[in-house]
Amino acid sequence: MKTSVLAAALSLLTLTSLPYLAVGAPDALVADGLDRFEADQEFWVAGEAYELSGSMLDHPFDRIWYRARRVEAVELAPGHCPDQAMDGREPIQQYRAEVQLFGWFGVPSGTMYMECGGMSASFEPFEGA
Repeated sequence: MKTSVLAAALSLLTLTSLPYLAVGAPDALVADGLDRFEADQEFWVAGEAYELSGSMLDHPFDRIWYRARRVEAVELAPGHCPDQAMDGREPIQQYRAEVQLFGWFGVPSGTMYMECGGMSASFEPFEGA
């Protein structure tokens, strides 16, 4: 009798804590990745890419599914932006940034690519292994 009550209590605890783990794990386990960029320009571009990726998740479903994001790469790529993209963003427009998105339980769920100082952005869903 005691073991069945204990098993039921453990099952109930597991079922009630599972949603909290699904939603809270990415926030706790995934860092924003900004500390990996030491150069001033790269750090600034990484911060802009992080903020822009968050603002692009504007659909309610996106806010529910994508729980965390991390800047994976910032690279200098001179000459890849068209001249019309120059609108005062010249110092950062020569950079590309890659931001990894994470879903529930910290599962990688897609990648956003930012170019031309945020004037161009694309999303690539995660396709698995």
